[in-house]
Formats: sequence, C-alpha cells, structure tokens
Amino acid sequence: MRSSINSSLLLSILNTLIHLGYLIYAPDFSHLVRVHCVCVVFSYFTQVPADCRVLKLASSTLSLDEGSLTGESVTTSKSTNSVDANAPIQGKSNMVFSGSMVTAGTAIGVVVATGMSTEMGVISKGVATARLDEEKTPLGQKLDEFGNQVKEFVGGCLAFP
Repeated sequence: MRSSINSSLLLSILNTLIHLGYLIYAPDFSHLVRVHCVCVVFSYFTQVPADCRVLKLASSTLSLDEGSLTGESVTTSKSTNSVDANAPIQGKSNMVFSGSMVTAGTAIGVVVATGMSTEMGVISKGVATARLDEEKTPLGQKLDEFGNQVKEFVGGCLAFP
C-alpha cells in the first residue's frame, strides 16, 4: 500500500480545497485550519474510511471496487457530476462509500456520513433487524417446546420432593 502522496500533488489538493472554501491557512502558514467539514484524499489501493462526495479528481479517472456494498464484480468509475438525490447506490457516480477500495486514480472528497450512518451501516442495521424478526425453524420450535417440558418436569420434581 502506498503510504504517501507526492508533495506537489498534495500541495495542489490543498490549494484546491482552500479555493473551494474547505480549508484556510492560519496567518503564520504553519498549519491548516478546517472549516465546516472533513475532507479526505483517496489514492490508489486505499480503503475509503467514510461515505464521501467527490469534490475534485486529482487524476484523469477514479475507479473503485464497491463489491462489498453492491455485490458487483466490476469496478465503478466516479466523477464530480451531480446526481439525483433519489438515485440508487449504483447510480451515485459522485459518491464513494465506506469500505470501498480505490483501484485507480486519486481524488478529494468531503465526508457526508460515518459509522452506522454510512450505506454499509444502513445495511448492517437491516441485517440485524432481520435477524431479530426471523421466525424459528421447525426444529428450533420443537427444541424450545422440549426445553419447556423439561423445565416443567424438573420444577415439579423439586416442588414435590
């Protein structure tokens, strides 16, 4: 995994964010101050840490493997074009999702959801809810019935020694 991005690319990204109003320099230029949001730089072979909207492509293309989210086996190309808010996950070409792997390109994104608020978190909640609502199998029902009978028998034996 690549651990760093070359300095000229990083400087270009920071300048872009400053012009977009996402970051400002402190007066002494010794550090950056974040305003209004958190921005993330995605690069080849990195995992996306949160759901993010793509602000700017720092390369000609950006492709991601979203198979863990969508089940698709092919990579997905991303862009900065606007998309209808009601579009399905596969149609959100300006979004990168938590847990996806960048397969090509570099881009800047603004975080829009983290943790259980991400698309992956929504799926996890749905699976947990479905597990709770799941009916027992016939074997499970018979075992519960047998367990109740054993409990009543043992309780009766202890009540009348």
